[in-house]
Amino acid sequence: MIDRIHRFKRLLETKELEQGLLQEELGFQEREKVALEGLTDRLKEEKETALASFCRDAAEASTIRDLWMSRSALDHIGEVLDEGERKLALAAERVDSTRDRLMHKHREVKTFEVVLDDFRNAWRAECLKKEQSLLDDLTASRSGRAKERADGA
Repeated sequence: MIDRIHRFKRLLETKELEQGLLQEELGFQEREKVALEGLTDRLKEEKETALASFCRDAAEASTIRDLWMSRSALDHIGEVLDEGERKLALAAERVDSTRDRLMHKHREVKTFEVVLDDFRNAWRAECLKKEQSLLDDLTASRSGRAKERADGA
């Protein structure tokens, strides 16, 4: 029984270590997601500013080439924004996936804790039974000796 308790204790420690690593990973991924959200917000503002600038400059453009260059810059900002939004969506998916794995690992740890507690309680009960049996044997032995003395005297 003690071997089983020690084995489950080592397994529990391993599960707790895995849970800690997943918590660290989740923290890193959440910080990455927040950074991408900030970047996406800045790109949206930059796109709005560029669009307003394009509208202002379009009326003043002297050649088609100038207009095309302004539009190309605006398109580039839009492409960068789209890429940022894709990265943000992927980061959000990773955060959700890691959060799910962490919840599963938390349930595993709790299960192992319950099983380990059950093993410990069973071991304690077994020890108490053995101790009680020894006490009963000792009491019976003393009682028998006392009776022999009383009969012999």
